Amino acid sequence: ISTFVGGIISGGVTFKNPTNEKITITLELKCDEWPNTFRLMLKNNKIVVDPGKSTFINFSFAPSKLITYKAEMIVYISKNLFWRYPI
Repeated sequence: ISTFVGGIISGGVTFKNPTNEKITITLELKCDEWPNTFRLMLKNNKIVVDPGKSTFINFSFAPSKLITYKAEMIVYISKNLFWRYPI
């Protein structure tokens, strides 16, 4: 994902529920080095996903410097079961 310094753009990650049950996922977007550069575009960090269905998780990116940024989207089903998506 890319944009100009001072610009803002959105991106996203698709998550598919791999279970046969309806689940509630909890989302975390980590970018410790550059706080507020990446943000979830959701009012709540929890989403209900039906069995076998997918959901698109939107985020925004607003860089303040001309450098390479890195972040990580973490999708939790539980404390011990989660997926990490590098951004």
